[in-house]
Amino acid sequence: MNSVRRVFLLFAEDQVKNADKLRTVLESESAGDVEVIDLADIAVTNSPEHSLLLELERSHHIILLCSPLATELIDKEIPGFFEVENGQKVCFDGKVISKSLKDGNGNLCNKIIPVSFVETPAILHGKEKSGNGKAPIIFGIKREKPVTE
Repeated sequence: MNSVRRVFLLFAEDQVKNADKLRTVLESESAGDVEVIDLADIAVTNSPEHSLLLELERSHHIILLCSPLATELIDKEIPGFFEVENGQKVCFDGKVISKSLKDGNGNLCNKIIPVSFVETPAILHGKEKSGNGKAPIIFGIKREKPVTE
């Protein structure tokens, strides 16, 4: 019999929408084998039993949504306060997270799963034509919106 795995979804303000999508996928695809907890769940309960530090310690896995903001907050060990979609105020505490993510040797602990949402390259046709009369093909990334699915 499988036990339910506790997964802590950790994200900074710039990844709120991606975190929501990832949570939906994890919950719908796990057939009840995964309990997803995130910063908003901690803020709602507002109790010592559900602190950031405690969730980082007791979760089986920690999915860290990587982003420039998350990196900055963790590296500088500073908090980032923001609101999630339901208006709940949460804190991405870089100091607590920094200390919790490393083992005794300063390496990332083995329950961390870093995830990055990146834009996929698209084939673009350049405007200038070369000597053969054809526009060059350019591999680039469109900056309108990120691909998250």
